[in-house]
Amino acid sequence: MVTSKVHPEEEPASPGVKSGSIIPADNVTEAEKRQHAVMFRLLYPFFRLKWSIRRATIPNVFMNILAGKIKATLIAENEHCIVLRDLHSVSENHLLVIPRKKIESWKECSPEDLDLLRAMKDTAMEALTSLGVAEEARALGFMTPPYNTQYQLHLHALERPVTATGLRGSAFDLDYSPIFKSMDYVQEQVAKKKART
Repeated sequence: MVTSKVHPEEEPASPGVKSGSIIPADNVTEAEKRQHAVMFRLLYPFFRLKWSIRRATIPNVFMNILAGKIKATLIAENEHCIVLRDLHSVSENHLLVIPRKKIESWKECSPEDLDLLRAMKDTAMEALTSLGVAEEARALGFMTPPYNTQYQLHLHALERPVTATGLRGSAFDLDYSPIFKSMDYVQEQVAKKKART
């Protein structure tokens, strides 16, 4: 069990989604979700190029937050990670759990990082509980490179339903998205690396 220091909100909780940019999840059809999944696959070469350029030219925001170079309002923190709200939220409560250890993405995790992944999951669950998010409404997952925009491992902990529209909203659909991988899936993939060695 990870014990996190939960920080009280400095301002009233806001959904983090701009007015007029949300639609009920029921308005996204199954066909539209499938189309978005295909689009992500077709856009892979573009994202791969963009990812390479960004990695080489843009500072790592999350590492700067961890180093104290950029101020951020934390929801919780512990010896393993920090929790903050996603500035580009896709749901009413969309948190980012960022480990203190430098790891570029979930694909870079080694079997030695399984304890860190479990600590990140526990921290996410504690933070969502502190915000009153029901267990059945929680989704935990990671973006898969090259679709991530920050080059530091970070867990998305969000309240369902996803309220963002278009490709961004579809990117976080665990049922259809080819790029958003659940915490369980990532832990299984990392554990398989251990079995191979």
